[in-house]
Amino acid sequence: MLGRFEAIEHRLADDDLDGARNTLQSEAEAVGAMALDYAVWDETYAFAVGGQEGFVTTNLADNTLTDNQLSAVLIVDEERHLIDGDRFDRVAAEHEEAFTPDDVFSGPSDPLLARDDADATVFGLLRIDGDPHMVGAHAILTSTSGGPPHGTLFFGRALDESEFERLRERVRLNLSIVALDEMSGSLGERVRALEDDERIIEPLDEETLGAYGLLRDLRGEPIAVLQITIPRTVYAEGRSDANIAASVGGACLVFGLLVLLLLERVISDTTQVCLAGQLPLEDRSTITVKGKGEMRTWLLVSRARTNSAAAAQ
Repeated sequence: MLGRFEAIEHRLADDDLDGARNTLQSEAEAVGAMALDYAVWDETYAFAVGGQEGFVTTNLADNTLTDNQLSAVLIVDEERHLIDGDRFDRVAAEHEEAFTPDDVFSGPSDPLLARDDADATVFGLLRIDGDPHMVGAHAILTSTSGGPPHGTLFFGRALDESEFERLRERVRLNLSIVALDEMSGSLGERVRALEDDERIIEPLDEETLGAYGLLRDLRGEPIAVLQITIPRTVYAEGRSDANIAASVGGACLVFGLLVLLLLERVISDTTQVCLAGQLPLEDRSTITVKGKGEMRTWLLVSRARTNSAAAAQ
């Protein structure tokens, strides 16, 4: 019986893991959309070629970074040379040492960098300086998507605890991202062996179910493990139903045994009464019928009345 409830909770966990993965994808896509908005813009284009004094302080101020949950900005030229960069702690509202182009881009062929199909937005997950980020990048073009491209604009949003809290509130799931090297034991080995669409779902204890799926970065490399934990409410309901069914079954068994016992005694009493009716009148007073109960008494009294009526005749 519990097997059916376990199958249901596994299916629900599977759906929740898909929902969490889709949420991460849509959030990364939103970062990419912001990169598109800022990269395909005449003011950014002019700034990339050396104009537009005050562009960063006007258009990438602290409130802009906070409102858009951005923690990293890089603007580089066609040779990956840094034009401007910023790294912002959204919780503390403080600036930190900016990432370098080498921290973000793997080389001249990195998919984040502008290329022939310059009007394509690149977004996804990326580990920068050991920490996972949702990132987006786009070639710097004019407002009419004209070129040639003058470098690449890159935005990043750190997947820190404040971001996880926001995501948990959005999807109403207890989700987290765990680095592959932080998962030890047999679970870590099984997770690292997962394919893209595979997942592991197993109980953590009687009250919690864990679901795990592998995450890859925008370059196709394994980056981390998406983990969600779910209360085992379905399993608890199944266990409660099983206990009730067992209790009802036990009560029915006891009732059945009592009925069988009662029938056995009634049949025994009836047989003895019938035998008493076949004996000579003077011997009937010596017959003793063992047992108790209203059925036995009624049968004996009825038989006695019949015998008395026959004797009187």
